[in-house]
Amino acid sequence: VAVLAREGWFGEEFAARKLCGTSGGVRDLSTGLQCDASHFLLAFLSKFASVEGTLGPYLRVEFANHFDGRSLLIDEVFTCLLRTRDRCSCCGSVVDSLVRKPVLSLDVKNVEARTLKELWTSFFMERRVVCDCPVAGSGCSRGGVVHRQIFLEKEPIMLFIKLKRGWHDGFRMGKDTRPFQFPCRLDFLRSGSYELRGVIRHAGDTPEDGHYVATCYLGRGKYGT
Repeated sequence: VAVLAREGWFGEEFAARKLCGTSGGVRDLSTGLQCDASHFLLAFLSKFASVEGTLGPYLRVEFANHFDGRSLLIDEVFTCLLRTRDRCSCCGSVVDSLVRKPVLSLDVKNVEARTLKELWTSFFMERRVVCDCPVAGSGCSRGGVVHRQIFLEKEPIMLFIKLKRGWHDGFRMGKDTRPFQFPCRLDFLRSGSYELRGVIRHAGDTPEDGHYVATCYLGRGKYGT
């Protein structure tokens, strides 16, 4: 993108100077005016929108060929890699499965936790689940007990956490409105600390009523709603 900008893709304001005495408008890509980042981003998006109809299908095919259709932004920046381990209490067989989650959803129903750390610990605790043995054909009786535990195999660069407050019980629905303490810094993950950059809160008594309020970090220890 930087090279395209210097070559004049997004207008002369961001382009490098043309070299004197050269044919075809050859530019010295190491020189040129600087610009405001937001102004450049707007110019970049405007240019991309104008050529998307032509380049879009080609780019999608090339991306799929190189990266197997994955979204690198989601996979490498936002996504948690979760490992679920099931251990049969009858035969001791263990089966692991991996799943990618762009958002880590923590259910608050029937949980006594009042802080994010307590809720996090509860989510990753081993649980007893009544289900069949995870290994097909093991010979265990159906409807046994499986010990299930979730592990955070890969911590993302940017961590999105969702508190699942809404519940449905037949024809009724509601929302757990208990307050949860959420620190400005998460310091209990193995890859390092996370700084709180934003919160989206739901104001309403049920999942289908109310509105949303966003709070964002403004810098210098201040937040704005």
